[in-house]
Amino acid sequence: MIFDVPCLKSQLAKTVTPIAIVLLLGYCDFAVGWALGHQEIWRYHSHGVAITLWVLVGFCQVMVFIYWALIFIIGPGKHPILPLFDLFDTGDPQLCPLPDMFNCDASGYPFYESSINSLVVPRSFFSKNVHYQVLKYDHYCVWIGMVIGESNYMFFLKFMQWFLTNFVIILVMTIRYTPANARHGFNWNLLIIYIGSAFWIIMLVAMFGVHLRYVSLELTTLDELTVKQMHRWAKHRRGREELGIRYVNVAHGNDRRVVQFTAADRIYTKGFKQNWINMVFNGNRNHGYTKPYSTARLLLAWVITFLPLVDIPVVFSSRRRRSDPEATDKLAYYHQYSPEYSEEFRAYCRRQIDQGIAYRPTYMKIESHSSQESLPSQN
Repeated sequence: MIFDVPCLKSQLAKTVTPIAIVLLLGYCDFAVGWALGHQEIWRYHSHGVAITLWVLVGFCQVMVFIYWALIFIIGPGKHPILPLFDLFDTGDPQLCPLPDMFNCDASGYPFYESSINSLVVPRSFFSKNVHYQVLKYDHYCVWIGMVIGESNYMFFLKFMQWFLTNFVIILVMTIRYTPANARHGFNWNLLIIYIGSAFWIIMLVAMFGVHLRYVSLELTTLDELTVKQMHRWAKHRRGREELGIRYVNVAHGNDRRVVQFTAADRIYTKGFKQNWINMVFNGNRNHGYTKPYSTARLLLAWVITFLPLVDIPVVFSSRRRRSDPEATDKLAYYHQYSPEYSEEFRAYCRRQIDQGIAYRPTYMKIESHSSQESLPSQN
């Protein structure tokens, strides 16, 4: 991720950094509220402007702490325990029928996570920071002290937005009253305000811009890092080996085929409008939304994204799923958590199969070989 500092990856840094942020915000309140607000604006200029500054900064920081708390309360999104796929079509009710497409390894087998004894859906990732498999894993934010995933991503955006707004207001007011302050003895707390505000504004503008792009393209930080590792390995053979080759197992009549693609292919994007509506109104999932993807709905999604507090009931209501795999169809239960492939990617898979580039999964070759061996001799 942008501004991903190696020294902040230790467990000590993960514990201390959020505490340090809170203490720095405390000092910021002193510098802005007392040195700028009271000693300069209140004493020499306007009581109304000083009160406005205190109210605006106070409101922004309340929003920051509300969304910070919500990021922890809702969590990143925990992966459920999913039944195994019925690869050999045995009809076993304990197994899940095969979906028409699923991510797989080069042999065509689905991915399994031993730590939770479950199949895992695409884009999930086991995080040691929360000790479970996270749905639509994005990244671990050391500044906040929490993993960002499917469920709390919207609150992460709002946290950045109000953190940024806070420092923009502080910087604008500091610039406005610095010349007057210099005429009757410069207060050195203002210099600290300049340094702190510039640092956070530069970092937050970059981070917020990157994540707005991710929403528009249906990407995650982990997706982006994987592509960068792929390119780095192709050029320099440095870091973790990452060839970027991925596979998907696709139904083909009564048979199946394995299709190869790359980590750089955006296989889940539904287009700018649908991506934004899904993020706001559909629990940050790219499937299962039943209302029209209209322009009016997109505009409402942007309003909810940038206005304070109105997103909270939307986020909590949109993340609801049926939670009992025993009482529902197992394939439907799997589809509730697995992202949906885009129509463009489905068309790509069909072309690969039609051109004979795809191949049968290894387990089907084994099954066919075993069936041939069991046939009686014709002699």
